[in-house]
Amino acid sequence: MKLNLIWVLLLVSLNLSAQNTPQGWKDKGNDSLLRENYLQALEDFRSALKLNPNYLDAHEGLVQAFFSLGEFDEAGRAIGEAVRLGSGQTRIKVLQGRVLLGQGQLEEGLKLFQDVLSREPKNLGAFFGRAEYFVLKGKYLQAQKDYHEVLKADIGNLRAHLALIIMNLHQGTFSPVPSLLENILRNHSTDPLTHWWASQYYYKNGNLNRAQESLDNYLRLKKSGLIPPARGELNKGLIFKTVLLLSQNKPGEAVEVVTQIVSITPQLAYGWYLKGLAEFEDGRTAEALSSFERCLGLEKDNEMARIALENLLINQDSLEEYKLKKAALAEYHFTLGREALSSSRLTLAYDEYRRGLLINPDSLLGIRKLAEIFKIQGLMTSYRDALVRIEDRYGLQDLDTSFRDEIEIQRSLYPDSFPDRWNIKINDFEKAAPRKINLGIYYLPASSQLDYFSGVKHLADFFQNEMGQNRNFEFLDAQFKNIKPSPVENQSTAFRMARENNQEFYILLEFREGFRDLTAVAQVYLGKSGRLLQTFPIYKKGLQRVATALRDLSKNVGNYFPLWGRLLQRNKNIGLVSIGTRDGVKKELKFTILKSGTSTFSGDDGFIKFSLADSLGTFTVTDLDDRLAEGTLEKTGFYDLITPGDEVLFVPTPKEPTPVVWPAYSELQRNILGLR
Repeated sequence: MKLNLIWVLLLVSLNLSAQNTPQGWKDKGNDSLLRENYLQALEDFRSALKLNPNYLDAHEGLVQAFFSLGEFDEAGRAIGEAVRLGSGQTRIKVLQGRVLLGQGQLEEGLKLFQDVLSREPKNLGAFFGRAEYFVLKGKYLQAQKDYHEVLKADIGNLRAHLALIIMNLHQGTFSPVPSLLENILRNHSTDPLTHWWASQYYYKNGNLNRAQESLDNYLRLKKSGLIPPARGELNKGLIFKTVLLLSQNKPGEAVEVVTQIVSITPQLAYGWYLKGLAEFEDGRTAEALSSFERCLGLEKDNEMARIALENLLINQDSLEEYKLKKAALAEYHFTLGREALSSSRLTLAYDEYRRGLLINPDSLLGIRKLAEIFKIQGLMTSYRDALVRIEDRYGLQDLDTSFRDEIEIQRSLYPDSFPDRWNIKINDFEKAAPRKINLGIYYLPASSQLDYFSGVKHLADFFQNEMGQNRNFEFLDAQFKNIKPSPVENQSTAFRMARENNQEFYILLEFREGFRDLTAVAQVYLGKSGRLLQTFPIYKKGLQRVATALRDLSKNVGNYFPLWGRLLQRNKNIGLVSIGTRDGVKKELKFTILKSGTSTFSGDDGFIKFSLADSLGTFTVTDLDDRLAEGTLEKTGFYDLITPGDEVLFVPTPKEPTPVVWPAYSELQRNILGLR
């Protein structure tokens, strides 16, 4: 018995001694890579390098670990030592090329792969690298050729099969995937990644039950290895399990799963985001708010989580329990607004204060600042209107002396203002609204590619809120109730829903997120026919790219539609119409005057279809303020039939469509480059 115990202790001692060597730590790092425990792999390879700083294999492993984490800049820093130590070695040159791809230096990476292939025409690593270059450039047919070259040399190559599956799923071309899956399930059934990508295929194809079965196989294989899964190693699978449960409308079960994730890795921001979504869907609003706040505490610049949380609060009644949270979230935008105002970026300042007021409409500070921006911009009618609304809402007794004085000053100046010349009082502005277009907003979850689950819904809501500041638009269903953006499978579904809702136009939104960039595309369709009229893409990089893209996109789409107002009053050959500078009106613009209710939308270059008999004359702008415009009236024909209530129309010259720039999807980039 004692002899056996001595042998066991000796074996353990020898094993520990072997592990505490450069090769021992390197081997442990490679095992961590295989188990997708990339943070542990970093520690293992660094331990090897502490013992031997010139150990090439450990430097190579360090690069692979950063690669698999999607930390391409860190991989770029780590590759330098590998290149120095392995100068001239083909595998190091290929690895360097892949690092360059990860850093976005695609052409430099391609040069290295081409150089290797010129000397070693059958080098599989270089074929893989060049294929990855083609994938990131969107040249999928050329990538496919290189992957098939690999399979000619090694028909069972798992990495090539997985790359083809990933590429096809990204493109939405599902037909080649089943045969590829059949091959790897037959030859690599014990590899967890095989079942992982099977689950992704079934999920994207809408077969949630099969996706769950494949995910269960993935998790079972991860748990049944010789070495138990390390802390956080199952997060990838558990996160996807949460997404599946949310997709199956099982938020309660999703909360249970995602709670495991954040308890194991509380620093994982995406885990808290998913927990917030699940809790909100499960009716636990207060808990959901706390989870989103934890997410933003970890990543304060996380736009997707912030927009999701803001949308959640925008739709909540101003109960006492939500007031403080609304105030805190709104203050974030007020701070950005103050910074923009201090550097005279008035448009941005307006956008930020307006967003803050959407979240917390009760903020007197926000309302006053928005009024101040109107004054700085010279939009005096909007400024005075805002002051009156503040007085009506809060009463003079609750305002400070200087602000009360300002209200009295502006009240005394109103009799000399542009609207007063036409005897229009400030409280009458709502009656002087332009002709509104009923607009439908729809979005494509299946073809949009965002890192965050349900992100496309929140971006569509943000876009509609931005479009809503344009007085020309409303978003109504057939019962004239305000509606939110709706998810659709395709354009045909959007067309059917737009017809059912009597929407004159509808917009189809699609989003694609890159590593640090975003493309948003809005396609404008004619409601009665489903005809595509115009495509508006917007591409943004850097911080605040999401909000900036959606704001710019809403402005571009809004500017596409005609300026369409109503004739409010006339005095001989002078008329007053219900649109002004805030609507895009300028001096000397000439409008067509149409008999009210006689025009229909055509969507062609003239935009509006009407009978010549209903064209009553023209209106040419001579003077205006931010809400109203004055101009000369000129009749068409012998009789003057122009009367208040008629419509005035100006159709802008359509601009040439901008080509869509799709970024390399960040998840595609991580998945393709993460294969080993």
